[in-house]
Amino acid sequence: MSTNKLSHLKLQDDNGNDLPQEVQERVNNFIDKLPTIPWFKPSKDLKKSDVDKQINFTLECFGVKASIEYKTLKSEEDWSSALASAWNSARNSAWNSAWNSAWDSARDSAWNSAWNSARNSAWYSAMASARDFALASAWASARDSARDSARDSAWDSAWASQEALLEDNEQFKKAYPNGAFKQLFKLWEMGLYPVGILEETGKFTVYVPEIDLDTWLNEEEQLANDGMPKQGEMIEARYKTECGVLSNWFLVKFVCSYE
Repeated sequence: MSTNKLSHLKLQDDNGNDLPQEVQERVNNFIDKLPTIPWFKPSKDLKKSDVDKQINFTLECFGVKASIEYKTLKSEEDWSSALASAWNSARNSAWNSAWNSAWDSARDSAWNSAWNSARNSAWYSAMASARDFALASAWASARDSARDSARDSAWDSAWASQEALLEDNEQFKKAYPNGAFKQLFKLWEMGLYPVGILEETGKFTVYVPEIDLDTWLNEEEQLANDGMPKQGEMIEARYKTECGVLSNWFLVKFVCSYE
């Protein structure tokens, strides 16, 4: 995995004046953490409910609505499918419009010089580290797809770096008070591959690498039902008589149905 540390960026406005120190530090800190992101390597403790929450908030920040679809990312076919889905999402009119609106707002608010410096540095840093992770995760015959998938992560990182640059910009904050790309970037930080809203399904699609998808999707439902009586299950119970005296233990058949 690539661990080369970037030289410190010196960001300036279009008149050649240095940007405020807090802006410099915020953008540099964002770029410096990119090699540490677990690209395509979600934690075993990752909870679907946390991902659902972040996706829904991301969609809200972009100003679009969509249901969520998860897909597995393990095999050669999965990597090819993920890349095709990423291209497909670019054709979805709602997602494409929301994406472009967020990008245009950031671009119009930023300084040309600082924009280019932050974008390029973030792109190269993310591309180097994400590519290494992707190639290590993918089958040898899927290397091209993995490499292109890493490129997607690099672009999303580049756009997120612009929002780090504009965090104090009143014009951008008015349009996107919680950012947009920085929320999308949080899904990459979780080790996922968010490809966007697909044209053919209208769903926001996220590929989940290396995790058994069926187990992951059902795990929290199973945990929520832990300790609850199942349909037709025999359980022990006691009941109170009219005199207020508890009876002896007895078995009852708990018949219920719940989602």
